[in-house]
Order: sequence, then structure tokens, then C-alpha cells
Amino acid sequence: MEAKTRREIDTLFSALVDGNLRDEQQERLGKLLEQYPEAQDIYLAYFDIHTELSLTGGVGDVSQDCPPEPVFQPSTTTYFLNIRPIRRLWAGVAAAIILVMTVWLLFSLWPDPSTPVIARLVSTENARWVLGPTYSVAGEGLAPGEVRLEEGIACIQMLSGAELVLQAPVMIELVDSTVVCLEQGNLTVSVSDECVGFRVLTPMAHLVDMGTEFGVDVDKSGTTEVHVFQGVVVAKSTASGSVVPINAQEAGRIDAPRDRRDLMYGEFVSVKLDRSRFSGLSASSVDTAFDLDNHSANRTIQRLQAGARIVFLGDHATSRETHILLINQALSFLPPDMAPRLFNAAWAFPLFFNEEHYQQHVESFAPTHAVIEFGPEIAGYSQPRSPEDFRHAITRLVDRLEQSGIEPIIATGFAIPQNNPRAKELLESYNGSLRKLAVQRGYRLADVNVKSRKHPDCEPELVNTYFAPTFEGFRVMAGALLESFGYPEASVPRSLDISLLPGVITNWKMRLRPHNDSLNTESVAKLVIDETWAQLSLPQDDKLSRRLAQPGRSFVHHDRARGFATHLTESDNQIVQAVSCIESEIDRGVFFNTGARLLSIWLNGEKIFESNNPWAGWHPGKERIPARLRAGRNQIIIESQDAFFLSITNERDWALPRTSTSNILEERLDSQAVDLHVSG
Repeated sequence: MEAKTRREIDTLFSALVDGNLRDEQQERLGKLLEQYPEAQDIYLAYFDIHTELSLTGGVGDVSQDCPPEPVFQPSTTTYFLNIRPIRRLWAGVAAAIILVMTVWLLFSLWPDPSTPVIARLVSTENARWVLGPTYSVAGEGLAPGEVRLEEGIACIQMLSGAELVLQAPVMIELVDSTVVCLEQGNLTVSVSDECVGFRVLTPMAHLVDMGTEFGVDVDKSGTTEVHVFQGVVVAKSTASGSVVPINAQEAGRIDAPRDRRDLMYGEFVSVKLDRSRFSGLSASSVDTAFDLDNHSANRTIQRLQAGARIVFLGDHATSRETHILLINQALSFLPPDMAPRLFNAAWAFPLFFNEEHYQQHVESFAPTHAVIEFGPEIAGYSQPRSPEDFRHAITRLVDRLEQSGIEPIIATGFAIPQNNPRAKELLESYNGSLRKLAVQRGYRLADVNVKSRKHPDCEPELVNTYFAPTFEGFRVMAGALLESFGYPEASVPRSLDISLLPGVITNWKMRLRPHNDSLNTESVAKLVIDETWAQLSLPQDDKLSRRLAQPGRSFVHHDRARGFATHLTESDNQIVQAVSCIESEIDRGVFFNTGARLLSIWLNGEKIFESNNPWAGWHPGKERIPARLRAGRNQIIIESQDAFFLSITNERDWALPRTSTSNILEERLDSQAVDLHVSG
């Protein structure tokens, strides 16, 4: 560390001691602490002196040449501290700190010596206490001493300004208004910029905040975990004396020794951030105003890691997946091992989900990230969700994603037609909650709504009257998401290059039946294919589609080109029954991948799939059903509403193909329309 830098740190510490540290100085001090291990040790030395004063109530020996020895044990700073002039300098600094802190402790923390109140009990929820003798009742304050909460939750406001949320069972000692000892249990700390330096002491670590919101959990052995949600926490191991800064959206654990031969304890290691374990985190920040114009301005977003796996969760616009295809095409310049793999769960995964939904449509894809793009369609419901219900559901979803180690990517909802003021007002509230959540937790934010507002009025419309984006609207969505992925320079295509998806069954015989005349095991065994059954070949060819000026902008053209069968029935009271056969050289396991409004699948006379909700998602692969093909000919019978998609792949884990040469299938399965009696 250069002398100039040391002098700058001296100045910043002096301002901190005097309570005159400005915002820009605090930010600078935080950067220096991250950059220089020596600065971290010096910083902690100050707080060790502060703690010693608080615990002993004495001034100590100010004549010593240097701060207490244990603070400076790390080898990285020994050479620095053994230089005599520097030791004399820091002896003077330590003496000044001690003097200032002594005066402050005497005149600020204990305004009335007979009632040394250092905190106040703000609120409780189902709390049952076992309290120390110095406890004062709620509203009158808390004095130094031990506090035990056996059941429930309690919020304590320290006189320094720090807010603590205790989640039972927890045992904590209130040392002074800037120091607490967490002996065991779960604690959440919210520290404002005005009280930077609040300390949490545990059996294994000393934690010093830099204007943060963080959670600490200590188990019976003393093992300590710290989860940082905002700001930076400087953590010091009591076992080794090593110091490490833990940044926002990071978490660390320091283990207690299992026995005296245990060599793995004493140092912080990274663990998964888990917000759901801590209470009261959003109480102080949920109502923070969001500056729409300043957010993301000049902000550089780190690119997704190579080979990221992204699952998309949203409404019917997501299910249409046009913007996902545009993203795939925009990133086609990336090598296959660098490009993200995109999976679409969409409306098949409901916002108000249960654990079965989560396992089937999220966990099964083993994603690293999840794009969340709910809002416009929910706002347009005849009985829409309240803003509070929406915020609660989104928070529950991201909490569950964080538990799985999946990084949420928040997308605001695209603007909806002006002729529905109620839905428009609701969507604005929904989007506000999404933005606040993204800012509060440090998530990537694709602000589709803001991007759509900048769309020129003279350009094509972005949304149709049914709360669904136009092709141009999907381009805006793709652009916002590409920026959130860290690819602002990627150009969004003006049309799509689409081809038949691998594994699509291309040849069928089909007929229309009344909607209440569905198949069963007996009728499947007796089914006869005759001249009344029509030929259906995929991809469907339509002479009007061939005449489109811009076929790459037609949704129907996209879907048919990929292997969807559409516009099959003449009324809502009809269903489609279709039959095909495929050949397999060997007996093998495969996956049947559904899409659109497929109702049921029969394989060799056995029903392997039945949809409970044919409207839950349009995209290919919304369900991926394991089945087994036998060697030779295999009979497939389906029932559908007016549209369906069906393909067969060797694996469940396939992403949307980037090109027409995708290797989703190791080999293609030939399909044949049948004109024979189908028997079980």
C-alpha cells in the first residue's frame, strides 16, 4: 500500500470516527477495504478497540505502541506493522479513537446513567421470551444484557439506528447500541448509511457492516453463516484472524471445529444465498421510491456465464416464445459451448404454483437462471389479482428459485392497450413491484415496459387488442432481455428463420369427431382407418402463407414451419383424432413432447398421456412424457382440439434448437400415415 493511500485511509477513518463521513467517502472507503487487506485489518482494529471499550467499560492502556496483537496476526500485514514509525502513527490513531469513543460512549449511549437504554423493542409476533434481568418492557427500551426469544419473531431498534429482527429460537447479548453478540439462532440486520460500522459478534466470527442488510445464523456448535443482501460485510475469523469482505448477493459460512484434530474449520467458504431463511428483510426497503429514469443508466451488466441454462416462466406471450426464438437467432454468432440454452415452461408453469409444478417445469431443466415475465395477462383478467397478491406471488417464486440456486431475471410487462384503464393501472403497479424487487435484491432487470415506451409512434404497434405482443412487440421484449443477459450489442432479427423441429411426426390420418366422443381402450382396439379419414402432412402448406410479403413475421407461418398442426377443426364442439406409425430399429426409451392443445396420446394401445388443461401452454415440449418404443412398428393415436404439436426425442433435456441442424435426435424417426386396421 502506498503512503498516499495510507494517508487517504487515515482521513476517511477520522471522518468516520467524527461522524462526518459523506456518501462518496463511504463508497471510497468500501472500495479501499475491498482492494487492500491491510486496510481491512486496520478497519477491524478500530472496531476491536471499540468493542473492548464496550465490554470492559475502561479506557485501556493508551501508551502501548500498537493496537492489540491478535488483530494483526495475518502474515500479509506483519511487515507493515513492524515498521516503528508506522507503529507510532497507529498508536496515536488508536489513542485518538479511544478518546473519541470514550467520550461518545459516556455522553451518547447512556443519556441517563440510572437507565442505560441502548435499544427499543419495536414489534413482536407470537413472541415468547426468556429475558435477562436488565430487560425493560416494550416501549420503554432495552438495557445491555442477554435476551432470549423462545418462540415467534421480534424487531429491535438499536439507538444507533440499526434494526434487528430476531427469529426464534435465538439467544443474543446487547452489548451497546453498535455491538451485539449472537450466541445462537437467527438474526437479520438492516443498517442505514448513518450507522455504518454496526457489529455482530459470534463464536466464530466478527462481522462489521458497511451500510448493509444481512442475515446471520449460528447453530449450537457455533458454526456461523452470513448472507449479505445489500452492501458489504467485512468478516473476520476469530479462529485465524483472517479477514474477507462479503458482497451483496453472496453468502459465507465458517465452521466450528468438530474435534481438536479438525483442520477444516476457521475460514469462511462460499455457500448459496438463501433469503427465505431470514425474516423482515424487505420491511425497510419495499417502499423505497424507484427512479425510473436513473435506474440502469450507464450500468454495465455482466454477461451470462458460458452455457447458462435459462428457463422462461410467464403467460401466453411467453408460451408463444417468439421473443425466445429471436434471442436464439440473435446469439447465433456464439460458439455452441458459449451460447445459453433456452427452455420454455411459460403458462404450463402457473405463477400461483405448487411444488409439483415447480419440480416438473423448473427443477427438471436444471436451470442456472429463470426469466420471470408475468403481468399483462393477469392484469387483463376479469377478476385480476390485487397488487399485493401479485407481489406476494412473485416474491414467493423468487424465494423458491433462490433456494434452488437459480438466479431470477425479472422482466416487466409490456404496455397494454389504452382502452382498458383498470388493467393498465394494475400493470403499472405490478411493474413497480417487479422493479423494486429487482433493485432490492440485485437481480438482472429486463425493463420491457420502459423499452416499449421509447418505441416511436410511427412504427408498427407493439401489442394487439388481446393483451398479446405483435411481432414488433416480441422484438422489443427480445431486445430488453438480451441487454439483461449482457449482450446489448446483439442485433434483434427483423424476421425469423424457422425450420421443422427434429423428431416431429410428419404423416397422419385424421378425422373430426364430436367433442364428447373421445377414445377409450375398447374403442382404440376397434379403430378402423378408412377412406373417410383425411391425410395430414406436416409441415402444413398453405398457398396464402406462401404469398406473405414477410413470412418471418407471421405467427401461424412460424408454428406450421416448426411442425405445429393448426386450424384443424371447424367449430369448438369438435376434436381431432389422428393416427400414425413410426419404425424403430431397437427397443428403446424416448420422450413424447407435446404442445398446443393436445388432449391425449395412445402408444401401441396404451394411453401414455392425458391433458388436464389443454390451454396451459402452446410451446413445443410443454410436457415431456417418458415412453418406450418397441423394435419395429409402433402405433400412435392422438386426440386434440384445433391444434397440436408432437415430437419424439431421445432425451428430455433438449433446449430450443439454435439452427435447423440441431442434434436433438441422434437419428430421425420415420413416420407413416396408416391405412390399416389398428389393433391393440
